[in-house]
Amino acid sequence: MADLLKTEDVASAMGLGDYQPDYNELNRLINVAKATIEGICNRSLDTAQTYTEYHTGGKPYVYVKRPPIVSITSVTDDAQYGARSIAATNYIDGTDDNGENYAIGRVELWYNESHFTPGKSQVKVVYVGGWTTSTLPADIKHAWIRLVSLWYDNPERGFVRKSPDGTEWTEGDVPPDIMHTLLRRQVPDDA
Repeated sequence: MADLLKTEDVASAMGLGDYQPDYNELNRLINVAKATIEGICNRSLDTAQTYTEYHTGGKPYVYVKRPPIVSITSVTDDAQYGARSIAATNYIDGTDDNGENYAIGRVELWYNESHFTPGKSQVKVVYVGGWTTSTLPADIKHAWIRLVSLWYDNPERGFVRKSPDGTEWTEGDVPPDIMHTLLRRQVPDDA
């Protein structure tokens, strides 16, 4: 269930307030659009919560999977062997760059550190990440509502395909203007 976008908000934006819309169908489409947007943007649309992630080292930065970063609890380098804690003053926090790194989920080393220890799963990051209903960017919310509205209003166009395990959606079915909006919010892979 999508927590950042309420069914009532979508129904209202679509002008469905005069009669009882099919909330089950809207809910289903909200969740399908959520999965589609997450795939395009390479980020989660779950509400902000605490996450623990392991990343490949060797660079002076890693990208967490659930931006934006609200706060970083801890950063550990060489997590598999030496477990060296990196002091908060040695990575960029939300105020050092006006939150630009935090917005895209980038944990970047600062001051005395040059790079994380090379190797797979060497960097452990514990952080609070994700948007809230009040911080979800307006362009993402608008694109999400437009996608749901398009699918709801045009079921005969074949946008939504059902499979035995639920509903599937392909990126090729997202209109170019919505795709453009979503690609601007894309987070790079941590590769």
